[in-house]
Amino acid sequence: MAVNYASAFTAQTSISILGATHALGTKALRVAVYDAASPARLLTPGRVTVHPSTFDVLVTFDQSQSGAIILNGAAPPSGSLGNYRQFFTAQTSVTIAGT
Repeated sequence: MAVNYASAFTAQTSISILGATHALGTKALRVAVYDAASPARLLTPGRVTVHPSTFDVLVTFDQSQSGAIILNGAAPPSGSLGNYRQFFTAQTSVTIAGT
């Protein structure tokens, strides 16, 4: 399974990426959006949603933007350098042990 997906976009107020397109296979995604400036600046979208079963991603902006969107997905652990994920529901705090 791939753990990264990137796509450039131009003059958009919303970006839709199908789960079948990014192929990350999880709803646990980190979404980062950068503008087209040099050097690129991190943008804060108006809204980001990930569909819980299709994993389709929708990113919206308050005004038209150009740049790149990067999706990172959880990957199976690989030795001591693997990714860690913990799902939780209705918690006010979550403790993650260093081990």
